[in-house]
Order: sequence, then structure tokens, then C-alpha cells
Amino acid sequence: MKIYIAQEQLQMVGKAWEIRHHLRQLGKGQSGQPSLHAVLQSRTSSPKNPKTP
Repeated sequence: MKIYIAQEQLQMVGKAWEIRHHLRQLGKGQSGQPSLHAVLQSRTSSPKNPKTP
């Protein structure tokens, strides 16, 4: 599975079950239902951003 994160964009490439699993993992770190905007902000501001085009 590949994940590409940019300023206001998130692109996941992989099998459907992989994408669902990863989205659930992202949600576990946040309280309640995290918005995509909140997830993108936390991922783009962190130094451990694995893949950015």
C-alpha cells in the first residue's frame, strides 16, 4: 500500500481492505471521528511523513 500526502490532499493506493484498515488506524489516534482535514494537518506537520510527492 502506498500513501501520498500533500498540503490538502491524501491519496491511498492499494487494495480496498488495506485502505479501510489504514483509515481505521488513523481514526484510533484521534478522539471520536477525526476529520480528513485534522488527519492531513497532523500528518503534514509531523517530521515522519513517509511519502510526499
